[in-house]
Amino acid sequence: MATSNSYEYINERSINEELLCSICTDPFEDPLCANQCGHTFCRKCITDTFCRKCITDTFCRKCITDTFRDMSRCPTCRHDLKLEDFHPVTIRPFLNQLNQLLVKCKWCSQSNIERGNFKDHLSNCVEEILSCPAANLKCDWKGKRDKIQDHVSICPLIKVQPMIVELTDLVKQQSEQIRCLDTLVKQQLGQIRFLYTILETQAKHNQ
Repeated sequence: MATSNSYEYINERSINEELLCSICTDPFEDPLCANQCGHTFCRKCITDTFCRKCITDTFCRKCITDTFRDMSRCPTCRHDLKLEDFHPVTIRPFLNQLNQLLVKCKWCSQSNIERGNFKDHLSNCVEEILSCPAANLKCDWKGKRDKIQDHVSICPLIKVQPMIVELTDLVKQQSEQIRCLDTLVKQQLGQIRFLYTILETQAKHNQ
């Protein structure tokens, strides 16, 4: 999905405040609405707010407790909420207003692109900087869209990528098989222990 890392809004001051997320103060991206209080936030903003895993600057028990309590409340009205209490906004006129906001591409500087059409623009933007398709194999090449095919034709990692993917899938399959065998062995050991207990009990009764 195209994000605000790739574009900037035109005439930001003229954007309706009802279209702005109170957390990031930018227009909503993939908005979620709270069932109880009706407040709306970007999906990423509210997810990050509710799913923080680390508290780095507080150590006392009360501070940690208070911090976690804040993480389970609506950022606007402090109503008690869980992430499961949010649903995607589906009101078409509201989404249309967001999609019709005009943006400027940060790569090629083309202006007056409707945000809803920006993904299509980006897929053809020759100035966008792309990573090598083998970036997951540690190829650090980056370049403009019109240069990527030249790189792909000579990148050694791309040539071995299918083999590595195949080997990775094989390792995953074997790991799953080992896990299943481990579970089976544990079940059989449990049955053996159970039978041993029965035999031991019977032996005591027969004495």
